[in-house]
Amino acid sequence: MTPAARILLDGRDITANLIPAPFGLPLEGGGHVIPGGVLGGGPLLSLTVQDNEGKKSDSCELEIDNREYISAPGKGSKLQVSLGFVETGVNYMGTFLIDSWTKKGRPKIMTVTAKAAGLTTEIKSPKSRSYHEKSVDDIVQYIAGRNGLSAIVNGEVGGIKIDHIDQSSESDLNFLTRLASRVGANFKLADEKVIFNKAGSGMLPSGGAAPVFMLTEIGVTDWDCTGSTRGDYKSVEAAWHNIKKGEREWVKEGGGNPVFRSRKLFKTKEEAEAQAKATKGALARGKKVFAANFLGRTEMFSGAGLTAIGFDPDCDGSYTIKSATHRLNDQGLTTRISCETAGEGSDDFWGGGGGG
Repeated sequence: MTPAARILLDGRDITANLIPAPFGLPLEGGGHVIPGGVLGGGPLLSLTVQDNEGKKSDSCELEIDNREYISAPGKGSKLQVSLGFVETGVNYMGTFLIDSWTKKGRPKIMTVTAKAAGLTTEIKSPKSRSYHEKSVDDIVQYIAGRNGLSAIVNGEVGGIKIDHIDQSSESDLNFLTRLASRVGANFKLADEKVIFNKAGSGMLPSGGAAPVFMLTEIGVTDWDCTGSTRGDYKSVEAAWHNIKKGEREWVKEGGGNPVFRSRKLFKTKEEAEAQAKATKGALARGKKVFAANFLGRTEMFSGAGLTAIGFDPDCDGSYTIKSATHRLNDQGLTTRISCETAGEGSDDFWGGGGGG
């Protein structure tokens, strides 16, 4: 397999500047050929794209040979990256905004880091607002709009009604993360969009089924799998305040012991039920984690499913990809994935909890 790449800076194709011919020969249909995975005499030393599910922002990093002076890029410049192979074509990896650069010696190297487009100063600045009797979709669409972004919200998550929630001197970034935890969603910024998806659902934010990739031990460089007792809770309970009765009531997701009890008191039964369901799924998702390195498969992305086959009877099975890291360097194009057992729910338990 022959690696290929395409790199645009503010809409201008700079691939040939970083990987000059004959190693960076143009590829019909877009991108540049990198024969044998060798980057050649050009300044690009490595290119890494990391795609994450949940709170952690997607990122891109370029490592550049700076022995012959190359000016540092402007902060906020837009970087668009595609990676893949000549035989299968390149896959669009995303749009990123340059966040910082570092120069060091010896040897002289410049490292350029970029974050998912949408992670701006504005979305990280403190704001205050109250939302009363609004759906999750209403709230997310409003916040996306005031930051000049569009939003994609999973229909089931978007339909959840929030009785009341306050944003007090809190950034939109932190508030959306907190809201996602409350309703069992994953929130991320990508391609100038706010994405709210149901965590571990195996669905795309738009509502279609996420692809499930097959992976066997053949061709895998190395892998590891770890099991834990985190997912051993059989049920989850969450409390809400019944105003009419003036007392606390409990809702339950699942059945049997041991029981995980949320410490947060919710205002409505619907919110308590959503949190109990989210927490139950999150506990199930943490039961087993799996990671592997192999020849580049740039079609893999966070949130997609993975079926591991032929590794070990205790490790084979279905997972959700939590992160996918694609790296191009002189060794070729490689991918590393980190996964966890499937289960619907957020990564964080609002208010914590304990066994019962």
